Amino acid sequence: MGYQRLTKDRSLGFVELSVAELARQTEDERVPYEGTGKRDVADPIRLGKGQTKGELHYTAEFIPALALQGVSFRSVDNIQRTIDSAKGQTAATNTEKGELDDETPLEEHKTDGVQMSTEELLSKQSGVLVFNIIDGHIAKKARLEILLDDGYWPVFATEKARSTQAHWDQVGEGFIKELDFGRVWLRLNENDEGEKEDIIAEFKLDAKQFLEEALAGPTTFNLSGQDGKNASTIRIQAKYVPVEIKLDPRESINNVGVLHVELVDGREIHGADRSGKSDPFVVFYLNGSKVFKSQTKKKTLTPEWKESFDISIPSRVGADFSLEVFDWNQVEAAKSLGSGQVELSDLVPLEVTVREIALSSEKHGENGIIQIYMVFRPKIIVKSRAKTSTFPSAGHVVGRKGRKVGGHSGRDGDIPEDLPEVSPLAPIAEADPAANGNGAATGRAGSTSGLAVKPPPSPTPGPGILKVTLHWAKVLTGIKEGDVAKLYVILRIEDKSHKSSHVKSNTPEWNESFTFPNTSTEIRTLHVAVMDKKTFAKDPILAEGTIDIWQHIQPLFTPPILSKEITVLLEDNSGTLHLRLEFDPIQNTLAHTTSTAGGSSLTVSKKTPSRSRLGFNNRWREKIITPQ
Repeated sequence: MGYQRLTKDRSLGFVELSVAELARQTEDERVPYEGTGKRDVADPIRLGKGQTKGELHYTAEFIPALALQGVSFRSVDNIQRTIDSAKGQTAATNTEKGELDDETPLEEHKTDGVQMSTEELLSKQSGVLVFNIIDGHIAKKARLEILLDDGYWPVFATEKARSTQAHWDQVGEGFIKELDFGRVWLRLNENDEGEKEDIIAEFKLDAKQFLEEALAGPTTFNLSGQDGKNASTIRIQAKYVPVEIKLDPRESINNVGVLHVELVDGREIHGADRSGKSDPFVVFYLNGSKVFKSQTKKKTLTPEWKESFDISIPSRVGADFSLEVFDWNQVEAAKSLGSGQVELSDLVPLEVTVREIALSSEKHGENGIIQIYMVFRPKIIVKSRAKTSTFPSAGHVVGRKGRKVGGHSGRDGDIPEDLPEVSPLAPIAEADPAANGNGAATGRAGSTSGLAVKPPPSPTPGPGILKVTLHWAKVLTGIKEGDVAKLYVILRIEDKSHKSSHVKSNTPEWNESFTFPNTSTEIRTLHVAVMDKKTFAKDPILAEGTIDIWQHIQPLFTPPILSKEITVLLEDNSGTLHLRLEFDPIQNTLAHTTSTAGGSSLTVSKKTPSRSRLGFNNRWREKIITPQ
C-alpha cells in the first residue's frame, strides 16, 4: 500500500502465498499438520491484467498449533443472522427499549482433539488468540478493532455497526508471542476501512488477564474515549490455542524497550587546539539519527559530563547505536575527534552495564575513551504512524484504561509488575539548584540505586496553580537539513493551552513561563508540541509528547517536592525539551511547618478548598494565550 496523507491509501499491487506448499498432513492427532521448513521468497508484485512491478522479499514458515477441543464458536440464532455473518455483514438490532436482545447461549463445537485446563492453557507463552465479538452498546456507529502488542495494525476488525446497539457475531484471531508480556487493545473506529482512523473509544489490558476473563464465557468490557467520553460496552468470548514456537530474538519483548544512558566522562581525548586541549562534546546516534547532544566542556582532555538521557529502542538486535566526539569551535564547524560503536544486543535487561567506548578516526587513529552507563528496560513500544492531525487531536491518550463490568481493569503500563515502571516518554530528572529541597536530585542518574526499583506511588495532592517554565529544545529531527526553523511550543492541560513566542533557531531558547490554575490530581497530563511557523502553509508538528505531572511534583512528600527541572525525550526520539515545573497549592490545602533544626515537615489540612473561578464551568471560555 502507498500511504496518502489526505485521501485513502492506494494499492501498489499484491502477491499470493500458497500455504499448501508450507505444510503437510501428519498422523499425530495432537498436531495434524507440520511445516515443510522455512522459505525465503521473492515474489513479483502483481498489478493485475498480467502486469507486475517490483518484487516483495519475505520469509514464510508454517508453525503447527495443537488440535485443541472446543475452539469453535457456534451461535444457534436466527437464520438471517447466520446468513449476514457469512456475508461479512453486521446485523443491527433495534429493540423498542433500545436494549440488546437476550443473548442466545453459545454452543461449543465439540470435535476430537486435545483437552487442556485453563491453568494449562495460560502456562503456554505462545499461541493463537481466537475471539468471538458478540455485541455491544456503542456511543456511535463504528467498527470494533482488535490490536495486539505493539498495536500498529489491527489483527481483526468488524464491519461498521448500523446501529448503536450492534450485534456482530464475528470471529477473528491473532497471534500472541509472549503471553506474560502481551496486551490486548480494543478500540472503536468511527471511519470505514481504508479511511483515516477516528478512534472514539478504547480499552487496553494485559493479554493474560484478558484470557482469564474471556475464556470463561461472554465477558463485557467498557471502552471510553479521552476524558471518559463515548462510553461503550462490548461483549467478547475468547479461546486460546497454544503453539510450540521458538521466537527469534528480534520478536522477543526483551528486544524492545527503553534504554537509559548516562554519559559519565572521557579520558585521553585528542587535543585539537594549539594549546594541546580540546572543547569536547558528544553526539549519540541511533540508526543514523541524532538522538542526544551533550554540553561542551572547555579546555580539557579529561571531560566529565554526568549527563543522562532515555531513548526508545524498537529493536536491540541489529541496532546501530554509536557516539561521536567533536571539538567545539567558535568560528568554524565542529571537528570530529573520533567515534565508537555501542553494542546493545548483549545488554542484560534491568542491570547496570558499564562500557568504555574506544574512539577512533581516520585522521587521529585510536585516541580517547568515553565511559557510559546503560540500563535497558523491556517495554512494548507502540509504533506510531505518520501524523495527519493537528495538535489537539495528536494529544490523544493511547491505550486509555477501560473497566470490565463487575470486575477490575487491567493495570497501567505495558510490562509486568516485577519490572520497573517506565513512563511513556521517559523523562530525565535533573538536579534543582534550589536549596530549599524542592526537587533537588541526589546521586547520579545512572547509579545502581533505584534503577531496578519501582518509583514511589504518586500522592493525591489538592488543587493548586501549576507554573511551567519553558527553557529550550534541541536535537529536533523533524527539521530538514540546511533549514532554519521558526519554532514555538504549545503547552496544553485539558482544554487550557498556552503558546510560546516564535524563535528562529534550530536550538531555540525561550525561558518563558505559563500558569495553569486549578490543577489537581484528576489532571495528570501536560501535552507539549513543538511547531514550525509557516507563512503560507499549515504549521507542521516537529515533535510532541506528554508529561505525567505528579511523577515529578510530590506535594505530600516530606519535605515536599514542589518544583523540578526535567528534560523530556519527545515521541519517536524526535527531540528533547527542557522545562521546569512549579506547583503552588491553593491556600488551606497544604499546611507547611518549618523546623529550626533544618528541614521541613508537611501536614494535610482537612479543610476543603474553595473552587477556583477558573473551574470546569469556565474552562471552555479560555483561549490560547500568546506572549506579547
